[in-house]
Amino acid sequence: MPLCEICLGLDFATISQTGVKKFLRLDEGPNLKYYGARDIDLDTFRNAFIRYHDTLDSLHASAKSCDICRLVQISVETVFRKNPNLGSGYEFWIGGREGSDGFEIVGFAESRTANPICSLMAAFGFCVERGSQLDHMIDGRVVSPSPSS
Repeated sequence: MPLCEICLGLDFATISQTGVKKFLRLDEGPNLKYYGARDIDLDTFRNAFIRYHDTLDSLHASAKSCDICRLVQISVETVFRKNPNLGSGYEFWIGGREGSDGFEIVGFAESRTANPICSLMAAFGFCVERGSQLDHMIDGRVVSPSPSS
């Protein structure tokens, strides 16, 4: 699995252990789940996540050569397609999934500093093959290939 410098530099094992719900509340709209923060400042809000890509263009560029970014890009494009009112100017941040190994990607509208909200753009669980670039970073059980595949 080819990875970009950003993904190679992420500590996925640590990210998967830090849930964001202790900082934020997950709410749901018609086509979108989002995290809202109440009574916390912008720095605390951003500390719940790790910066992933500064712009959608940066994500698109990395997706050309990185399997993780490509998977994230597919999900992000789906969210934007289903929610045309989201606009542009999003930063993308990564955080852990609550109660499971994996990560979430959220889009943070950089223009919104009062009562910050970030949109859930993607969520993934982990399954790592022996010998992959990530097998030394992620502990977990071995998942055998399905006999029906």
